[in-house]
Amino acid sequence: MANPNTQKSSSFTNHFNELIKEEFLKNFRSKLVLAPLGMAQVHPRNAGEIMRWLKIDDLTVDADLSDHQLSEGVTPDGQTLSDSNVEATLQQYGDYVTIADKFRDIAVGDIIRKVTDIISRQAAEVVDVVVRNELDTNGNDNFADPGTNASKADVQTNTTEISSDDLKRIVSKKLRANNVPAFDDGLYRGVLHPSSGGRPAAGA
Repeated sequence: MANPNTQKSSSFTNHFNELIKEEFLKNFRSKLVLAPLGMAQVHPRNAGEIMRWLKIDDLTVDADLSDHQLSEGVTPDGQTLSDSNVEATLQQYGDYVTIADKFRDIAVGDIIRKVTDIISRQAAEVVDVVVRNELDTNGNDNFADPGTNASKADVQTNTTEISSDDLKRIVSKKLRANNVPAFDDGLYRGVLHPSSGGRPAAGA
């Protein structure tokens, strides 16, 4: 009898790996919360461990506009741009789960897909925690009802809930007043943890 040359899963290792990668990336991206709100950039290989973004400062506008008035036939002095680098040190994060071939073969349901979903969820949470910690360390704090609260501890002690007035104050006096660019739709973004308890008041 001729050898049927039955193909086994081990014969398609590369195919399965590609499917797992595709499923992982799809689930990973769908679970990110904070990371999509920032600016992502690919760091090229063999370029060191410091990532740099160029930051060019806004040009100022004089209140009396004297430095911006033009005179006929006179070329004004040009302005000097001021720039700086925003730097971040690269850090690797990762983990893995080992699945025995027998368990993969006898498990009820698609165990690879299930495990991929679990790992991708963990990876997304790790990335979001990294972004959250960076914002918590280097971001600017704005507190609900600033006349009463001057710290996170005050907010927790007073159980203060954020209001629409708080949001409007932060948007107008902190974001727009400092020329912080909005997203493409002209709006800013805010993220609330589901366990935060408080809800923005109507009209926020």
